Amino acid sequence: MTRRWAIGVMIFALLAVFSLPQTSDAQRYPKNIIRQTQATLNARGFYSGGVDGIWGPKTARAVRQFQAANGLPVTGTLEPGTIQALGLPAPPGPRPY
Repeated sequence: MTRRWAIGVMIFALLAVFSLPQTSDAQRYPKNIIRQTQATLNARGFYSGGVDGIWGPKTARAVRQFQAANGLPVTGTLEPGTIQALGLPAPPGPRPY
């Protein structure tokens, strides 16, 4: 009975974790903020992809490289410190799900 209970708890925990809404930077920030980020990273030599407002692996990689080069926490996301270091305007609050 104890083993069955433990398995039930593990399944419940996994279902709870995987049912949480996932928010990526692509959903969190408007396209114009992502475009500005891409253009700024491009001008500073960290990004060579298209300035299209789409958050993809190249944009995330460029953000990580920028963060590492500027002594910021390397998260690959647009955190307030990264936005400030890029000289971008603060975006509006997070979008609702």
